[in-house]
Amino acid sequence: MEGFSVIILIVAIPLSIALLVWHYRRANILLEGWAARNDYHIIHKEYRWIRRGPFFWVTGRGQVVFRIEVADREGLRQSAFVRVGGLFLGMLSNNVEVSWDRHRR
Repeated sequence: MEGFSVIILIVAIPLSIALLVWHYRRANILLEGWAARNDYHIIHKEYRWIRRGPFFWVTGRGQVVFRIEVADREGLRQSAFVRVGGLFLGMLSNNVEVSWDRHRR
């Protein structure tokens, strides 16, 4: 039985790492795609695990929340929280939700 446990670990650990890498790459792809479709240039982005702003209580385990600052074509800067992924399908979903800050710079 010990040999089987070792084999499971040899498979499970790399698979878990690969899925985690895919999860965050997919989150970045969704964010970058949203920005490009809306003619924004991302100036700054950071993952938010705890301080998720308006998405704090309503974010599933398969979703990712970013805090971003973007500039539009005219150079107007805005900040927002962005949640990517679906509640049930996680990163298999193309959902992108944005909650803009009220002030504009």
